[in-house]
Amino acid sequence: MPTALQNAVSGINHEVARAQHAASNIAKASLTGKSVDKSLITEKEVQANLAADAKVIGVVNAEQKQLLDVLA
Repeated sequence: MPTALQNAVSGINHEVARAQHAASNIAKASLTGKSVDKSLITEKEVQANLAADAKVIGVVNAEQKQLLDVLA
């Protein structure tokens, strides 16, 4: 079963791929004239999801420190 840390790292990897795809679409839009609205929304979603994944990693880190303090 995946741990919270594994899920957060997996989420970060997924969001980086989404951000790269959206950035590519935005860059191509200058050549094709397509709307970038959806890609800009994706970029904002990615930003929020990365912040959430980082928060999970921070919580896991804090829990591990507390456990080490208890065991010491």
